[in-house]
Amino acid sequence: MISSGIRKRSDLRDTVSHETISLMLRGEGVPRWIKLECVVRHLADIAVRKPDVAATVGKFHELWSAAVTADQAGDTADPHGIPADSPHVIAPSGLSGSLLEDTSSAPTTDLLGDLPPRNTNFVGREHHLRVIDEMLGAGAGVLTLNGIGGVGKTQLAVEYIHRFRDHYNLIWWVPAEHPSGLRASLTALGTRLGLPGSEAMQHPPAQVLEALARSPLRWLLVFDNAGSPSSLPALDSLGSGRVLLTSRDPDWAEHGPVLQVDVFERAESVELLRSHGADIAPADANRLAERLGDLPLAVEQAAAWRVATGIAVADYIDRLDHQVQDILSSPRAKAANYPTTLVAFLDLAFDKLARTSPVATQLLELFASLSAEPLSLTLLRSGRQGPVTSPLREALHSTPSLNLAVKELRRYGLLKVVDADPPRIQVHRLFQRGLRDWLTTAQLQRSRANVRAILAAANPGEPDDLRFWAHYAEVGPHIGPAELATAPIFEERRVALDQVRYLYQIGHYQQSMALGQSLVLAVEGQENGSEADHDFIVLAKHHLANAMRILGDYAGARQLTLDALDYMERNPVFGPDHEYFADLDKNRAVDLRISGEYARALVVDTDNLNRHLRNDIDEHDKIRNIRNNVAVNLRLLGRFNEAHDLDLNIVHQWETVRGEQDPRTLFARANLARDLYGLGRYQEALEILRAILPTCRGAVGPKHGSILLAVRTEVMVLRKLGRHVDAVALAEQNSGDLTTWFGSDHEYTLATGISLVNTLRAAGDLRGAILKAAQVLDGCERLFGARHPMALAMLVNSAAVMRALGDYRGARSRDEKAVAEFTQVLGDNHPYTVCAMHNLAIDLASLGREGQALQETETVLKRSLAVLGAAHPDTVAAAVNLALTKIDLGDRTGQTDLASAFTSLERLLGVGHPQLTTAKSGVRIECDIEPPPT
Repeated sequence: MISSGIRKRSDLRDTVSHETISLMLRGEGVPRWIKLECVVRHLADIAVRKPDVAATVGKFHELWSAAVTADQAGDTADPHGIPADSPHVIAPSGLSGSLLEDTSSAPTTDLLGDLPPRNTNFVGREHHLRVIDEMLGAGAGVLTLNGIGGVGKTQLAVEYIHRFRDHYNLIWWVPAEHPSGLRASLTALGTRLGLPGSEAMQHPPAQVLEALARSPLRWLLVFDNAGSPSSLPALDSLGSGRVLLTSRDPDWAEHGPVLQVDVFERAESVELLRSHGADIAPADANRLAERLGDLPLAVEQAAAWRVATGIAVADYIDRLDHQVQDILSSPRAKAANYPTTLVAFLDLAFDKLARTSPVATQLLELFASLSAEPLSLTLLRSGRQGPVTSPLREALHSTPSLNLAVKELRRYGLLKVVDADPPRIQVHRLFQRGLRDWLTTAQLQRSRANVRAILAAANPGEPDDLRFWAHYAEVGPHIGPAELATAPIFEERRVALDQVRYLYQIGHYQQSMALGQSLVLAVEGQENGSEADHDFIVLAKHHLANAMRILGDYAGARQLTLDALDYMERNPVFGPDHEYFADLDKNRAVDLRISGEYARALVVDTDNLNRHLRNDIDEHDKIRNIRNNVAVNLRLLGRFNEAHDLDLNIVHQWETVRGEQDPRTLFARANLARDLYGLGRYQEALEILRAILPTCRGAVGPKHGSILLAVRTEVMVLRKLGRHVDAVALAEQNSGDLTTWFGSDHEYTLATGISLVNTLRAAGDLRGAILKAAQVLDGCERLFGARHPMALAMLVNSAAVMRALGDYRGARSRDEKAVAEFTQVLGDNHPYTVCAMHNLAIDLASLGREGQALQETETVLKRSLAVLGAAHPDTVAAAVNLALTKIDLGDRTGQTDLASAFTSLERLLGVGHPQLTTAKSGVRIECDIEPPPT
């Protein structure tokens, strides 16, 4: 209950497993602070007697700190448990959405981000620490710590944070080696700052930096292991903030001051060696430091090795020298841009481990085919069913054996344990490069094969299921280093395919497209491969097309889908009822909907559904998805009753199979709200949206694409209910959010632009409405063409704004064009056509052509009754307008008809509704078009 409650909350910084909570309640071990903080905050929020949350968190942090201190003092190296190298201390968070505006609520220091453990054996660098603080304090916006790998740039940055944390209101650590890690870290920061965004929908890095730059906070961002300057967002305007970089790239000198970090001074090397064991004589320490070139990483490893093995300094140096001679004789030594002593140390380590711990040897080998990101032991164990080589295979089945191997590597200084819950292990990236360069061909092949086997066996195969998203997030950085795209076994390549889908599902569309493109390129020209190769080619193109489509490359996505279908039809391994045809046909229907071919899309989806029903069970998830798409087509065709009935059935099925809180159930309810909007049942639609949106935001984040589309429906409903002030505020925010995530030339952005125009007009902001209308109409015609239903809808809505401004002739011209085009594209009885005719009748009446207006309105009312029904507000609006026209023409029945129509409108919308008030003043009621999502 506690664990699931925490998982549903988007305001907490982590999730906590049931097992971890059980350990807490039993008092077994000391959890990480971030885990305990989440539990404390959640329990405080749900308590009957509400405590002061901040005070309660502070008290628990004091207790936790004391427990950590006691635990470290009494560490007994239990072989069945793996403590982290150093507690990942994070101060109690005081951040809130108001922090950017009000520093009075900020803590003295809020230490946030994925900060590496502090090195408890840190020595020296006093001059560097002082210079960093002086330069940042003197106004250096961006300061780069530059130097070769292994000199301790990261350790220096971590130590600076801990010593000078009181100089800042906020500190955030950003792993900057990979774009995915950088974006994920800034996403988390944006969420903590209360910016519009979430775990599932990444904040553009520039947005986070701009928000910080505008704040009065004294903040510090640390970008660790940054690549070239082009790999980071622009760091030109930082306000009162500072940026500290660690990088090997010398080009950062062109972007600000650089502090060169070199190898240790000899005294620092000796101090570090003696801090691990005072038994080493100063002369021996000096000799060993000289032999290691005073490289901090090499000195640290040598110190750990001496303590672990008890080897004498002279013997260690002799063995090191012997290994170095062998290494220097290899041509690879000339290509390696890191000290040969590190490789010599690895050789010594492998020689030792091969004799004492073959499990540890194979475990270390894995890191040659993994990224530099920490790897959880949970992930390793979950892949134990894969064809891993012995004895690592047996160790993956035995927690004590695997833990002992980890402790062995840690004892020799070969890896670090960076977390305790769950344990995550990490090898220095310089060591990883050494492993890749100096392992034998056989060892590298074994490393890659084992990593692939583990990842394939651990793959849940359900990237759409949020229960497994944490797993996919951890696997992502290792896709490239393991070279999964070219793996010989389909199940191994499937890991990469599922990652593309996962990235798409959580809203990381750019990353999904980039990975999808790399997979398609990897199999280009392999059409004569195995059946598994054919499967991979089709699925890679399918997933890539999804990402391209949602990013607005509609033509590219459509062509890629057609290419994949053509490929399947040309290859006999795919029978006519192959399941991949369903996926591709589903995408083909989406492409048809986007291009405005709604009737053709319905045919494709209906055929697809019938084919599935012949070959599958009715309750299968895929069939529910196809049914959903059939409902989307019906909605776009104006067949709202049919769509509603189908969506209601889909909701019930998802509830039965996945539960009421599953995102698929919730988004099915969002579709039901769209149907109700089309049926004119606005209050019911609003009630559904208000019920599901909080839970949806907790599940996938407040700015996921599906959430933003649901919010657009809420805007539409609020406007129709007459709540114009609320609708305008929400519409402007929604329009801004969709522009941020998808850009201005995107179906979603243009659709919410349509809603904003209609809302501004209804609220009386005609100047704002006409300016926005011109922009949106231009975008629709440019992106889709002038005869596309969205462009024609915007033509009708812009005419309504022109009419409100008194330009009746201009409005009539646009409405006449819309009626003609809608009739050809969608038919006489489509609601869009009827709406355009409705407004054309208002134009005619406004221009004094009451006779023509009467005929047009009579036709509109007749069609509206047939298409929408008598209880739809648009039908009643047509009745009101017809009665007003009759009155203008002197028809005595007009007053009776008007009174009857007002009664119907009051029943549908309420007595005080603005539309009713306007109509009672003799002004005709407008109709507008809000195209639903495709």
